[in-house]
Amino acid sequence: MIDFQAANAQLARNRGLTAVIGDARNRDLLDHLRVRDAVAVVVASPDHQTVTAVIHQIRSLAPGLPIVARARYHRFAHEIVAAGASVVVDEEQQIGHRLGMATRHLLRRNADRADADAREKLPGDSS
Repeated sequence: MIDFQAANAQLARNRGLTAVIGDARNRDLLDHLRVRDAVAVVVASPDHQTVTAVIHQIRSLAPGLPIVARARYHRFAHEIVAAGASVVVDEEQQIGHRLGMATRHLLRRNADRADADAREKLPGDSS
């Protein structure tokens, strides 16, 4: 894991990961860390320009390496794909999907309650 923040690197180390403090846009750092030998890379910066720059550096060292990248905003997802990401996780799309799923679950639960309430009422019950 490469991060600018020492606290994030330490948290990763505490969880058993290898972590360095640095800038993943730095080709020499990626080369030193042997990114070409990785099984896959996740690029999770919230800044799309940083994400695309990191992807370009990774691609220059490991053209076929699978890269999963974060797109904080949908409008930048196409740029991240064009930079060479194998998979882009579009935050806005994911949030929209989760909101829809949560709403559907809530509505289904409410409909189930209404059905149960209707079944509890006996024919001719005036209450």
